Amino acid sequence: FLQDSIRNAWYLYRGVWRSLLPFPLIAFCVVKGMPGRRLVDIVLLVMTCVSVYSMRLALVSGEPVMYPFDSKNALAGFLAAVIPFAAARVLFEKNNRYWVAWLGALLILLRTLWLTGSRGGMVAALAALLIVALLAPRRRVGAGLALAMIALSLIAVKRTDLMERPMLVRFMTTAHPSEIGNFQWRLEQWEIFRDKIAERPLLGTGSDVYEDLREQARAATAHNGFLAFAVRGGIPLALGWLLLLAVLGAWALRFSCWPGQPGERWFWVGFLGAIVAFFVNNLTESNLLVPQTQRFFWIVAAIAVAEVCAMRTEMDPEAG
Repeated sequence: FLQDSIRNAWYLYRGVWRSLLPFPLIAFCVVKGMPGRRLVDIVLLVMTCVSVYSMRLALVSGEPVMYPFDSKNALAGFLAAVIPFAAARVLFEKNNRYWVAWLGALLILLRTLWLTGSRGGMVAALAALLIVALLAPRRRVGAGLALAMIALSLIAVKRTDLMERPMLVRFMTTAHPSEIGNFQWRLEQWEIFRDKIAERPLLGTGSDVYEDLREQARAATAHNGFLAFAVRGGIPLALGWLLLLAVLGAWALRFSCWPGQPGERWFWVGFLGAIVAFFVNNLTESNLLVPQTQRFFWIVAAIAVAEVCAMRTEMDPEAG
């Protein structure tokens, strides 16, 4: 009974449809009147609470900060995509009470990311924050940088050994990636998976995990999201993901820079930052294949599509 078409349908659902399911559901709810931006607010609040619990759990257990993921790099990749929305909320918020709340959430998310120790996640988050800062109001960005400098000065005065802190030393090594042994190991890992892609370049092998690599004392995954997609479903799948990120990024850039567009700009600025974080992080990790990250991606993508449809309807009611 559980063979052939039924079994194949189950595996297809588990591997593809289950991750895609949030897209039509969220798009339908937003079109029916639910404010899409409020869903992003809910994600930010939930992730802030989860971050607090993750830090507390790590403090009690002595394990790395990674809850509710299986690794700290997966948590860092997810946080890198969430943080741009929190930063955009802070930089565009006009209500002082809400501004304080969003600032607190942003600081908690950044602290959690710091404690993961993930260099790839930190670089992705910094790239996303740079994009957000370039598109946010200049006065807000200037004030934020001034506050950050004051805070860093106070921390430096209090902690005289700041430059010798293990986590800071770890993150500073990203300035010289060629000297990092972990990066050299990734280069070797990518070469192995490029050879596997060459075996089935069009359709892939159906899996991005190779257990036989564990026998060679190596990781079983590519540690590169786009290589992982190419191994799993072929080069066209990897190119499709790159094209999708490019299209969504172009949308976000257009609407975040369009002063005449109705609604709030913070969503589009945060969305563009998230797209940048997805791209940068998956150059060194395979976080786009993580189910939680996939669902978050499709949720915000559905909100973006619904927002574009609503904007076009508002500008041209007959088109709606």
